[in-house]
Amino acid sequence: MHQTKLGFEKTYQMLGTLQSNVALLHATTAVIGIGTFAGAALSGVNLYQTLKIRKELKNVAKDVKETQALILNKISEESEDIKSRIDRVADDVNFNHHKTILGQAYGRFEQAVNETKNYLNLENTQTRINHLSHTNSELATVLADYRNPQIYTKETNFPARLRRYECAWQIEQAIAIIYILLKEFYAASNKMNQLRQNIRKDTIDVISSCQTEEELDFIYPELMRIYIEDIPIIEAWHTQVNYLKTASKEEFNEIINLKISEESISDEVDISTENELIEQKQYEALKQTSHFNALRDNLKFTVNPETRREHEVYIADRSPKEGYYALAPSNWKEVPDMTVANLYWYLKSKENEIPFQN
Repeated sequence: MHQTKLGFEKTYQMLGTLQSNVALLHATTAVIGIGTFAGAALSGVNLYQTLKIRKELKNVAKDVKETQALILNKISEESEDIKSRIDRVADDVNFNHHKTILGQAYGRFEQAVNETKNYLNLENTQTRINHLSHTNSELATVLADYRNPQIYTKETNFPARLRRYECAWQIEQAIAIIYILLKEFYAASNKMNQLRQNIRKDTIDVISSCQTEEELDFIYPELMRIYIEDIPIIEAWHTQVNYLKTASKEEFNEIINLKISEESISDEVDISTENELIEQKQYEALKQTSHFNALRDNLKFTVNPETRREHEVYIADRSPKEGYYALAPSNWKEVPDMTVANLYWYLKSKENEIPFQN
């Protein structure tokens, strides 16, 4: 879920960015499907490939169907396995049921955003307000479809869950933007608070669904990017919205009408041909000293720091019984998440007499 630099001088441009993001995320569902999903196909829709395709499509103006076809073509270029995967997914009955729900929702989202761009040019204030209010009602319906329990069944694989969630997060941001355009800052603030809560809840669900190292290879870099880069940006945006709750008319106009510089609207991502995103490099380094359970717990700690407390209590209780009296620090705040996760699973392996493998 990579975001552009959020700020009120970019409110209008953000709609276009969210529109592009949903187009790409939605298109990847044709590769992911809903059933068992692994191997080379995963690499075709991972963080690196998603950012790479987004960069390539940045200046390509196409209609909805052309955009989706172009994205699928770029994904399928990666390997024959991915091409075969797309064909198999297209024949899956259960996926086609999901596709119907999501396809209709995606079409309404595209239409709502395009109409919003036109509404912003309306000279009559009340007419503009009425149309924007209608747009938010449409987006709420779209969001309900992307949150439909029918597309989150037990058969839905974890990459599919993540992509559906990411689409929902983009739509929630679009709703918040419309509230800002309507100057309904309390409603915008509430929506952004809900967004932050939903991101945490949804990512915990995805992590809990992750059962193999191959799956973790897929979600770890992506979720770390969301929490290290995107969440702080959303929080800063939320702070700005809260400021506008009490801002004067003059202050509001000054913020909204800030001149947009070339630098402020850039959403370029440094994608190297060596596939060396910083999140990927950090993850590969951690894999050298940790195993699956510890890495997954480290990701949980990032998403929900409160979950770390249970591990701290276990380490403090178990380490003296194993003769490791120095493994119960007096100040847990100084101990990195990864260290806590590794200690926990090391002591678990000792307790259960399971060989601990790095």
